[in-house]
Amino acid sequence: MPAPKHVAAPGFLVVDDDLRSGALVALKLDPPTSPMHAYALFARARWQPAKVRAMIDFLVERL
Repeated sequence: MPAPKHVAAPGFLVVDDDLRSGALVALKLDPPTSPMHAYALFARARWQPAKVRAMIDFLVERL
């Protein structure tokens, strides 16, 4: 298998040197204050996989 010709790097790796040198300054933004809406859609069935029920319960608790 040939080696890839291009490798993508996460953005923070590309600007890391500039952040260290002070050429760029990292901004810390406040999280949005507006409420977040989330919807969980699932098929109505007699039997529901435990992982689906666990995810729905998790979303209900956290959101």
